[in-house]
Amino acid sequence: TTFIIDKSGKIAETIIGGRDKELFLKIINKYLNWYFIDFKFIENSRKSFFLGFLFKLNKSYDNFYPFMVKKVSILGSTGSIGCNALEVIDSLNHNGYNIKVISLSTNSRISLLSEQIKKHSPETVVIGDKNAYEEFKKNFSFPETEILFGDDALSEISGRDNYNLLISALVGFSGLKPTVNAIRSGKDIALANKETLVVAGKLINQLIEKFNVKLIPIDSEHSALLQCLAG
Repeated sequence: TTFIIDKSGKIAETIIGGRDKELFLKIINKYLNWYFIDFKFIENSRKSFFLGFLFKLNKSYDNFYPFMVKKVSILGSTGSIGCNALEVIDSLNHNGYNIKVISLSTNSRISLLSEQIKKHSPETVVIGDKNAYEEFKKNFSFPETEILFGDDALSEISGRDNYNLLISALVGFSGLKPTVNAIRSGKDIALANKETLVVAGKLINQLIEKFNVKLIPIDSEHSALLQCLAG
């Protein structure tokens, strides 16, 4: 489903089955300076998940260029949200988009992380558990990928300038500091880590306004609230 939205985020029109290019172009022609957001819904056990990406229309109407999500950092990439995010990225790239995975992280699921590295070739990965980090360094070799350890590394890579969108799918309070660093470096946030808002919602809202970034909820419950608010 493709939603035509204005800059305030209000949905103007909806196209069911957004791959119908002729219909799509007829409608988008009315909104030359507007953006569109492409959602993919994935059923995953008892939860449904969606991830939205913002794009800006190219003047030729023949190609759609990523607006704010060309380079993505995924914290918690081996959890259900992280894996689904990578699936969405694969699907979008398969359909002509150009989205690069810059960094990934896991706490201890190093075998799955190694498979993600092979497929997506990130610049950096972070492993949270010390024993898992040592085991990874011993059993896997990825000379083109920077391998880091711990919470400080998560916060450090979140403040880097080599990506556009942070997907925060970490568990619990650990997501707060990386999210704050990402916002302060001007990154939009796709947030699945609800605890970040529970413990510091006022601070996060202040920083979003101060640094003029977007906060996009992507986990099931709060993404459903966004859809209800959008109408």
